[in-house]
This record gives sequence, structure tokens and C-alpha cells, in this order.
Amino acid sequence: MKPLLQLAMIAALLIPTVGCAGGWREGGPVTLATAASAPKAAAAAPGTPISPAKTTSATAEGVTFVYTGPAKSVNVAGEFNAWSTSADALAKQADGSWRLVKVLPAGRYAYKFVIDGSEWKADAGAPEGVDDGFGGKNSLVAVGTVPATAVPAAAAAPMAAGGTGATSTAEGTTFRYIGAATSVNLAGDFNAWSTSADALVKQADGTWAITKKLAAGRYAYKFVIDGGTWKEDPAAKETVDDGFGGKNAIMVVGASHDAAAATATATPSAAAATNPSRAVSGKAKAPQFTAAGVVFTFAGTANTVALSGDFNNWATNADFMKQGADGTWTLTKKLAAGSYGYKFLVNGNSWKTDEANPASKDDGFGGKNSLITIK
Repeated sequence: MKPLLQLAMIAALLIPTVGCAGGWREGGPVTLATAASAPKAAAAAPGTPISPAKTTSATAEGVTFVYTGPAKSVNVAGEFNAWSTSADALAKQADGSWRLVKVLPAGRYAYKFVIDGSEWKADAGAPEGVDDGFGGKNSLVAVGTVPATAVPAAAAAPMAAGGTGATSTAEGTTFRYIGAATSVNLAGDFNAWSTSADALVKQADGTWAITKKLAAGRYAYKFVIDGGTWKEDPAAKETVDDGFGGKNAIMVVGASHDAAAATATATPSAAAATNPSRAVSGKAKAPQFTAAGVVFTFAGTANTVALSGDFNNWATNADFMKQGADGTWTLTKKLAAGSYGYKFLVNGNSWKTDEANPASKDDGFGGKNSLITIK
């Protein structure tokens, strides 16, 4: 009987202890059903005052980027993430829109949406935009108390102190960029349009500058911001079409502006006279389908022409075309069934659509790519 008495006493001591651990409170225990319902009530409360944003907007919590449209994925690329196409992904919402809240320091930022990893789109709801350097627009968002006049005002002081546009002295030609950037490089005729060869150095006044020794001549150039955004020099006295619907700045070294312009105008004619292979007598032709492959034809004055498109990952040096006796450039390429966007790359820096091919599609930069379909 003694062991049974001991067991009864132990049971009497355990019963209230288990009750306390189980959550007994005034008003009864918290059941599993009640505990499960608590998160639902908590989730509903914050959801009520925060109505879904319709357009991109800046608040105390951060910038809410909003994209509305069909997509498998949406990212936001801009000056705040070095124009990365993968760093900042938007999440799809119940209403079908895509959103991302990102905390940014006070300032003005250019940005675009990247749809499905490759298609660049401006924000249709953005109140302000800026040229993207490709004939289109980047959207702008202002964070904090940054008045619209702040950027021009900040740019005005360095321009007055350091000059406007590129300037030549005995030491060389100084190129100066004014604007927000993590890095700035100079690309042009003088360095085969390299995006990394000539880095500008940030100055004490916030501008970026480089002094470069150049032989006498005329040079087209652009600034490359943060490794991927091409910007023309707004202070250049002269510009030329860049082949993307935008402009390259022109710098003349060692000659007067008028004399250099006259020389540049005369150059193509002189070249054609002394080198008959550059005189184009043939005409542009739409792509021809043959047993050997698709024959692409470009008609125009050029030193080199490359075919670039979806079929070669837009390589700029993989498919060089050959010039014929009539001056036209051709290339025959075997392609599998499918639809391909393409362009001609002339002289390594000027992108041209196929003027003989009426089929086209948006190139994602405000222009068009020629389109060919293989069945």
C-alpha cells in the first residue's frame, strides 16, 4: 500500500503544474483554434490602412516601385543599384501588379523596369523623366526634400569653375562629366569605344574629369556611367547621330571647327574615289533564304560591318560581313527555326536596322530591331 500512496501524492502535485504550463489564465485556456486565429487578426490590422499603391511613390518607409503589366518577372534597375538587372526584384501582388519597397537616401534617381530579364520599360506613372542616351527616357523618383532645381543648381557651379564640354590645352584634352555616379568612363573613337579604358576621376567639386592626349582630329565620344549607362555631353558644341536614336558628342583637336567639319565631310567621297570597294553601287536587299542559309545584305559606306542579333547573343565581333564588288556587305548564316531580332553594327559603333526588311520589333531602348522568322 505504501507505493500506491506515494504514486497518488506525486499525481496530486503534477496536475496543477501541467495546468499552468498549458496556458491556464483568467477566463480559461488558450485553445489551438484561438492561437491559430491570432496571426489572422494581426495580419488584417496592418493591411487595412495600407491601400495598394497605384504608382511609384516615395514615403517615410521608402520608395514603393510599382509596375502594372503582364510579366513573368520584374526588376527595377537604376542609379541606386548600378543599373543591375537582377539586384532588386519586385513581388507580384494579389491585384496582379508588381511592387518593391526600397529605402534610399535623399536624392533624385533615374530608373527603369526590367521585364522578364531583358525588356527595359520606363515607369508609365512617373511624373518626370530624363533622356536615357538611347533615344528613350529613364523615369525619375525624388526622395526627401530634393527640389527639381537642386540638380541644375549643383551642376552649375562646377561648370562655371571647370569649363563646359571638352577643352584642349597643351597638356591634352580634358573631358568633364557633371552628375551623380559611382564611376564614369570615357568612350569614343580614340579608344575603340571601350567602356573601361579611360576612367574619370572624381574632383573636389563633385565633377568627374580626365585629361587625355589626342592627336589632331575629330572625335565622337560619350560618357559611360556606372559601367552601363551611356550619356552624351550636354555641353558639347557639336553632336552626331549615334545610331541608337541619340547623339554622340564631337570634340575637335588641333584644328578649327569649320576646317575640321569640311575635312570630315570630304573624307567619304575621297575614300570612295581612291578605294572603289567603298563606293556602293549595289542596293540593300531583304534577307534571302537559300539552301546554304540566310543571306543578310547591308548597303552603305563602311569600314567594317558585323551582324548582331538574338542568334549570336548580340555579339559585336562574331559575324563580320564581307564587302562585294558592288560595295554591299553580305553574310550567309545557318539559322534554326524561330524568330530573331537583329541589327547591323557599322564601324564598331553605329547600330543600323535592315532598311530592306519591313519586319521589326521594339529593341527595348525606344528604337527597333529588324526581325526575321525561320519556319
